[in-house]
Amino acid sequence: MDNSTTDSSSSSSSSATTTTTTNTTTTTTSTINTLSNLLILNIIEKIDNNVDLICLLLTCKKLFYHIRQQYSSRLAFKHTKYICDYSGSFRRLNVKIVNSLLQFNLRSFKQLFDNALSNQQYISDDVDDDSTSSIPLLNQHVTDGITTVQISIEDVKVVANTIKIPPSTRTIFFTQSFDYDAFPASFYPPNLQHLILPYSHDHGNAWHKGIGFAEGVLPESLRLLVTIYANGKTLPSRLETLIFHDIVPQPCNLIGLETLQHLTTLYLERAYNLGRCVLPKTLTDLRLGVDTLQGDFFESLPNLVRLCLDIEWLLEDSTVFNMQNLVALESFKLGVGNFTSTMFSLPQSSQSSSLRSIHLDKRNCFGSILPGFLPDNLCELSILGFIDFEQGVTLPKSLYSLELANTRTIKPGFLPKEGLGKLSLTFKGDAILEKGAIPSTVTELSLSGYEGPTTPDYLPNMIKRLKMEIPNTEYLDTITLPQQLEHLTITSYSHRNGRVGSNLSIDYPPTLRYIDYIGLQGTGHSNIIPSSLERFDYLMPSSYQINNVPIFSISTIQIFNNDTTYPWFKATIKRLDVDNSSVLLVGKTSLFGGIIQQRKLNENDSQYPPIYLHYKKDQIPFWSYQPLDEQPTIDDDDVQ
Repeated sequence: MDNSTTDSSSSSSSSATTTTTTNTTTTTTSTINTLSNLLILNIIEKIDNNVDLICLLLTCKKLFYHIRQQYSSRLAFKHTKYICDYSGSFRRLNVKIVNSLLQFNLRSFKQLFDNALSNQQYISDDVDDDSTSSIPLLNQHVTDGITTVQISIEDVKVVANTIKIPPSTRTIFFTQSFDYDAFPASFYPPNLQHLILPYSHDHGNAWHKGIGFAEGVLPESLRLLVTIYANGKTLPSRLETLIFHDIVPQPCNLIGLETLQHLTTLYLERAYNLGRCVLPKTLTDLRLGVDTLQGDFFESLPNLVRLCLDIEWLLEDSTVFNMQNLVALESFKLGVGNFTSTMFSLPQSSQSSSLRSIHLDKRNCFGSILPGFLPDNLCELSILGFIDFEQGVTLPKSLYSLELANTRTIKPGFLPKEGLGKLSLTFKGDAILEKGAIPSTVTELSLSGYEGPTTPDYLPNMIKRLKMEIPNTEYLDTITLPQQLEHLTITSYSHRNGRVGSNLSIDYPPTLRYIDYIGLQGTGHSNIIPSSLERFDYLMPSSYQINNVPIFSISTIQIFNNDTTYPWFKATIKRLDVDNSSVLLVGKTSLFGGIIQQRKLNENDSQYPPIYLHYKKDQIPFWSYQPLDEQPTIDDDDVQ
C-alpha cells in the first residue's frame, strides 16, 4: 500500500470535500470488463478531478493493472503546473507541486504526475531552498517537447548569455524584472506565442527612460504580450493580446497601437494622451482607465464585445458617450465617481443589440438611472454604488442575475418575476424587504445587512443556494431556511472575529448538502449538523491545544479549513471499504497523500482513533497516530 502525507499552504480561498465510496462489487467489475479500452480511455479523458481519476483506477484489476500500465504514456493528471496562475499577468513557482515531486508517495501513479509536467520547464538560480533544490525534477535539462518555460534568475547577463530556450517553447514567464533590451533576437524561440513579463518598482518609470525591447527582437510569431512598456517599433505586427501592468501610466501616442491590425484584446488601465492615438478596429476586448474621454471615442470600435471603462470623474456638462454603433457589445463595466445614465447612449434592443451584462462597479459612485437606459434584453445587472432608479424605470423582464449593493426598500413588483434566478441585495440604513418582494423564480440568493424575517413569505422555498451576512450581534436567535435549500453560507459583518449569539437556532431542511461557516470563527451554537451534508467548511478556533501546544485534530470523517490568513488543509477523503479501515487521503491541489490503513485500539470498538496531521507553511506535511508532543521532529515554535 502507498504511504501517506498531507497538504498545507496559504490560499485566498478555502474548501474541502468528503466523499464516501464502497468496495467494488462483482457486478460492477463484470461491467467494466465488458467495456472496450477505447471507451474506458474516453471516460478517463473526461474526468477533471485527479482524485476521482485515482479512485477510478483503483476500482478493479483491469483498470489498475491493464489500463494504467498499458497506457501509462497517455494518462496524465490535470491542472498540475509548476507555475501558479494568480492573474493574467502574474505567475510564480507552485511550491506545493515541487514539494509533491520531492515526496510523492502514490508511486503507482507517479507516471501520471510526470506526464502532466513533461512539457513544462523551470529555470532558476542555484539556491539552497526547499522549493528549488531538485532542479532536474523541474525539467531544466530537458530540451524536447517543452512548451512552457519559467525563468527565475536575477542576473540579466546569465539569462541573456547562458540560457538556451528549447525551440519548441510557446510560452515564457519571467519572474525577475530587468532591462529586456539586453536580450538578442536569438534568445527567443522562433515560434514563441506568449511572453509574460513581471512588474517591478525598479522599473516603475521604465517608459520615461525608454527601457524595453530593441527593435526587431521580439519574434513575429508572438500573439500575447504582458509588459510594463512598449512602443510601435518593437511590437510584432500580428500581436493579438497586449496587456500593460496597471501600475504605470502609459502614453498611448507612443505605443503605436494603430499598427497592430490583428489586435483583439487590449488592457490599458492607466492611459493618457488617448486623444492622440487610434485604436485598431479589430478590438473585441478593451479595458481602459482614463481621466477624460471624448464622446465619439467608441464610434471607431464597432467590433467590441467586452468593454471595461474606468473614468475618474465626469463633468455634469460633459459630452454624451455615443455607443449606439457597438452592436456586438455583450458586456459593459463602468467605474466612475458620478453617474447619470444620460451620459451614455447604449445600443438598445430595437437596434439588434447583443448587450447582456451591465456592471456599475464603483461602490462610492452616486447617480441615477433614467427610463430608457437599460436594454430590454439585458440578462445581468450589477450596481455597487449609490444609484437611484428614477420614477418610471422598470427592470427588464429578461434579467436573470441582479446585484444591488445599496438597496432601498424592496417592494413587491419591483423585481422581475419571469426569469430572475440569481439575486444579491445589500441593505443599508432603514431599508427593508417587504413580504412577497422576492419572486419564486429565484434559486440563488445573497443577503447582506438584512435583519428581517426569513420565513417563506420573505425567502421563497425554491431557493437552493443562500448566503447571509448576518448582524454581528448576540440578539439574533432564529433563522428559518427555505425547504429546498442545498447550499448554505453564513458569515458575520466582522469576518475575522465575528460572533453570532450562542443561542442561534437554525432549522436545517433535509435537502441541505453543503454548509460554509468559515465566516463564523469561534461561533458557538447548539445546532446539530444535519446528516444529509456532503461537505462542511468551518474555521476551528485556534485555542484547541494538546499539552499546551496549539493543534488541530480531526478524524477521517471530519474536515476543517482556515481563512485567508492561516495555513489550511485542503484535501479529499475517500473511504475504500465498508468498515473505513482503508482511507485515501489526497491533497486536492498538490496530490500529497496516499492510502492510510486505520487501526482500532480495540477489536470490539467500532470507532477509530484520531489521525493527526502535522504541517508547516510551504513544507512537506505528514500524519501520525500520535499527538504532536510525541513527534520529536516538530518544534513547537514551528507549528502553525
